[in-house]
Amino acid sequence: MSVKKGDLVLFKDFRIYKFLELNPGTPLIVIRGPYEGRSSFEKGTLTSLSIVVDLMAGTKIIEKIKVIELERIR
Repeated sequence: MSVKKGDLVLFKDFRIYKFLELNPGTPLIVIRGPYEGRSSFEKGTLTSLSIVVDLMAGTKIIEKIKVIELERIR
């Protein structure tokens, strides 16, 4: 799925809302991205690259969320 700055999105998995302490189904707005995000799993040995975005929910900023975890609101 393609997202860009200014799009309204939802998490595909509603458990993420609970983990981030947000109300389920809260629409999120893309404020930055998409860009390439890097995650290291073991100190200097394993690295994963993903397309990520930064989101805003109300006054809360959520950084580096993988695009694959989101669905755009039409």
